[in-house]
Amino acid sequence: FDRTKMTLTATLDQVFRKYVSRQLYHELSSKVNAKPMILLGGSQLTGKSTLANNLAVYYPNQGTFYSVGGMFRELARKKGITVAEQSKLLLEQLKDPFTSSRFDVDLDFATCEIIAGSQVPTTYGVVEGRQPAIMGEYLRSMFDKQNIIKIYVTCSNRERAIRFIQREFDKSSAAIADQCLPPDDGIADYKDLASIGKLMSGLNLPNIRAVADSFIENSNRDDDDLQRYINLYKVDYSDPALYDIVIDTTGRSALENLNYTVDRLSTDAKCKDIWKMCDSSIKKD
Repeated sequence: FDRTKMTLTATLDQVFRKYVSRQLYHELSSKVNAKPMILLGGSQLTGKSTLANNLAVYYPNQGTFYSVGGMFRELARKKGITVAEQSKLLLEQLKDPFTSSRFDVDLDFATCEIIAGSQVPTTYGVVEGRQPAIMGEYLRSMFDKQNIIKIYVTCSNRERAIRFIQREFDKSSAAIADQCLPPDDGIADYKDLASIGKLMSGLNLPNIRAVADSFIENSNRDDDDLQRYINLYKVDYSDPALYDIVIDTTGRSALENLNYTVDRLSTDAKCKDIWKMCDSSIKKD
């Protein structure tokens, strides 16, 4: 794994030198401080945004929440395209060797600037998205950024489908889906989100076929984003080995997931001292 980290750092540095302005690149090292940063990665619909937001307010007025996914969605909105279309365009752009700028690389570098710590106005920061752990590892290797916790958030594909239905409809519709979708017992076809989308289309809900198609489009976005990072940075951000702890949110409420995560942070040997630093009310030695 150490070799993987070395490859990741070298590849990221090469990409940043190619696409990021020389001034911004050279200013990055001066923005690195020891401020604790909690970085959450994972696919969509796993509950990482909710968990990240809750961790940011766990110690009142001491944490700041940042959403890379929100920044990416805002860029797509300004372009007048869907997020899935934007991911597809960026993947296609990798085939053009003469591309002189990439807004996704700019977004990744902006994420590095946040994780560096100097622009975070509170005791600690919490960043969620696809790639924060990758950027955090780069800062740790290149500039000795300290006090980083990397969390990978996951959940079952079946539950991701139910959460999508709740987002598109309401809680009662999600309850119907929970009752009608086959259990995740290894028999039903839950190996990927596209397969689940086909199961969703059979639910007795209004406009469910369009919702199922949207779910499948979202699953394609997951695949496109993963492949783009593999092609661009030679790293799989879904590899649990990149992270300090893994949180499976399946079958738990948002509050239960928060409490479970805080318990892990408070007891894990790699995380507990950093997590303690996030509470400024604790007197430091």
